[in-house]
Amino acid sequence: MVFVGCSFNSKPKSTLDKNALPGIPAITEFFRALPQGQLDLSVDSPGSNYLKDPAEKDALQGMAPNSLRFFKLSIFLSPVQEIGKALVEMAFVDQDGNRFLIHGVDLLDLVPAVGQKNGLQKVEYLLKEFERFGILYYKKERAISWEPGMKLSLAGSEAMDRTYQAGIFNNCLEAGKWELVINTKYFEKFDSTQAKPSQYQRYRVLAHSWFTLDQGLYRLLMKTRNPTLAIDPYTPYDSLVKQAETEVIPFAALGRIKRSVETQVLELGHRSKRELFELDEEEMYKDWFDLVLNRDQFHTYSDVLETPVRLAKFTEKGFYRPEDAQTFDYGWMKKLDRIDMDIMEAAGPDRFARIKIWGEQSPYMIVLGSFDLGRLNPDKTIAMQFGVNPFPKLRLQRKTPFGTGYNLGPDGKEIQPYLLLVERSTGRWVNNQKLGLEQTFIGWQSVDKKALLIHLVTYERMLPVWMARLGIGESERKRGGIANAFFQSSDSSSYPEPLPTIVRKEREAYRAKFAGMPATTDTVVLDFESLSHDDAKLEAHGFFYEEKGFTLLSGGFLTGQPFRSIGKKGYPFTGSTALINGERMGINYLMKRDEFVKELLDLDDNLFGLISLDLARFDNSAIDSITFVGVKRDSSTVSQAFKLDPGYAKKTLTFNSKFQEVATVRWVSRSTQIDNIKIRKGAKRRLDFADGK
Repeated sequence: MVFVGCSFNSKPKSTLDKNALPGIPAITEFFRALPQGQLDLSVDSPGSNYLKDPAEKDALQGMAPNSLRFFKLSIFLSPVQEIGKALVEMAFVDQDGNRFLIHGVDLLDLVPAVGQKNGLQKVEYLLKEFERFGILYYKKERAISWEPGMKLSLAGSEAMDRTYQAGIFNNCLEAGKWELVINTKYFEKFDSTQAKPSQYQRYRVLAHSWFTLDQGLYRLLMKTRNPTLAIDPYTPYDSLVKQAETEVIPFAALGRIKRSVETQVLELGHRSKRELFELDEEEMYKDWFDLVLNRDQFHTYSDVLETPVRLAKFTEKGFYRPEDAQTFDYGWMKKLDRIDMDIMEAAGPDRFARIKIWGEQSPYMIVLGSFDLGRLNPDKTIAMQFGVNPFPKLRLQRKTPFGTGYNLGPDGKEIQPYLLLVERSTGRWVNNQKLGLEQTFIGWQSVDKKALLIHLVTYERMLPVWMARLGIGESERKRGGIANAFFQSSDSSSYPEPLPTIVRKEREAYRAKFAGMPATTDTVVLDFESLSHDDAKLEAHGFFYEEKGFTLLSGGFLTGQPFRSIGKKGYPFTGSTALINGERMGINYLMKRDEFVKELLDLDDNLFGLISLDLARFDNSAIDSITFVGVKRDSSTVSQAFKLDPGYAKKTLTFNSKFQEVATVRWVSRSTQIDNIKIRKGAKRRLDFADGK
């Protein structure tokens, strides 16, 4: 028999090696008691009929009625066990006899770990069991393989050879419901670039399947992972929620406060009417699939709090049903206008913070606690789900220690972060899913670490609905070892007045100072030559690039993909230094520097005209067009599409008159590099903000 990719030399045995290390006896005995030591489960594989995959489908997915559409899963013990693990082989089988195997799956890694023993146990359990998380397994680590059947076509064989990664995910709809996703590589230089760190996602979905674990096995896994768990995992969801919502959150049990931090709210997105855009790749694909049913009504963070948001429901076996909408009214979030920060007690430097988002008139508050500020850096924004000690959404095989939580403190003890929605009047837990919230993004605004950006995101991680910028005083930054204080004043105990007072005074001052000044029509070219390097390397430059009074922002600041440039000896260097956003679904934004401050002051000087730019491919993908969207001062939009030429040569794109006097321009990168952006400043008033503020 011919084996494709990494595979065993023979069919894995379902019995334990006599010299194997002992696993977990109760789980070992469960499998030994089964016929042939094997658990068989049914699998649902909709194939090409399922239209909501988070990436493009592989050309072969679901096209053949029987091939590579799995109907059965067999689970049996791995030949070699390890202490404290429940290692199994998973074999997914299609009607043509093809088998896809995942080797050495630790079932305990896919089961929520619940550490709370008090009233928070139900809250922690609910927010883990009914949340999506999973493990990735890679071909290069010999963790996945294929066993072809006798009817395998040449196209099927090639698809097997393209396979490089698979994931098993907790489906979040009910206890023990899991998903399989198999990804294939799809461009010619994939193998060489995979060896480099922080590369861009380049994959297609070959298979997407759902299955439900045996209840007896799942109860056994839950009890093994959580010996003190007093919850039957098959208790109905609504019943558990009703019980959990009677619990008053014991914040003292989650960590003691050491001291308060002097901070100031610099911006609230709904008050500044900041433009609303998707923050990461997942939100982008859900927008493309129209899962936010009334997305065209929302241009700013103000809009999304004025009109109820209709989101496609995630239901049944794990499908999105746009015809079955969930409607959420986020209007109450307009009353979230205060943010407090405290430092929590822990050994070592003062790095663990509690951030409370609330308002005097708000019925709820959102508390992010035991959050490790030391994990924040300008190149990465942290996404965190609601819950107590929540798992990251994706983990790698063999890198999740059994029994270990999300983070470790400097003293070696487990520090458990949490993100909770609480009723202000009673202190009781509130089900964030009921109010349509699922996660937060938090990170530094830019490389100078002058302010934190905080975003709150909807049910099913579809759309951000609230954002704020939080400034932290100079004394705190020095105390915490963070350079570059936000505030200019040497007196760190003296802070600016409240936001409404600042807005009123500065608006009046600037209008008086610049009234009657003529419009400027200076033309500038952003050429990126400051990033030039005489080598073949692909260098990273962060998520914000500033030149000649303009800012380019990579939407990848929430997915870990910064701007880059290729050296003069690298490939594909196109003759002059260009700015690269290699994410296929990454978004670029062009605006005047600190445009949001000027928008807050109700000034018009941030408008500009986009004349032209040079664009070239960064990879030889099949994408043949790119669309630019300009946003006007009144939030209306204009757009222009351009056809891409094959190959890597630069092409000058010239914009029409609709792109005069725009506030921002955005476009999906499509794995391209840009150069020589020609801009007409076109300001109605010219403001020279000191230090870019």
